[in-house]
Amino acid sequence: MPLEPKYLEGLLVPQQRALIFLTGSGKKPKLDPDAVATTLGLTPRQAALAVMLARGSSLARAGTALGITLETARWHLKEIFERTETHRQIDLVRLLLQSFGIESQI
Repeated sequence: MPLEPKYLEGLLVPQQRALIFLTGSGKKPKLDPDAVATTLGLTPRQAALAVMLARGSSLARAGTALGITLETARWHLKEIFERTETHRQIDLVRLLLQSFGIESQI
């Protein structure tokens, strides 16, 4: 974007240019279980479990929060792995975060 000459006084700039910085709203994107279910072809319960794992919950804690036993949570996780073609929880979490544009340190 060209700058008017009156704004260039004292600047040693060979060409008149301006930089424009755009930033987001500052809100971090969140994983929505409904969107995860639709996007990855998971059941609502599987999507809820996957989102809880992506948010840092352990499998046991996520199962308890969902009102299911650890064995049922493991069964759901196995089904999630098959549907998402992942093999480990870390791969599943990475897939979720990357698919929904969420930055991570993974």
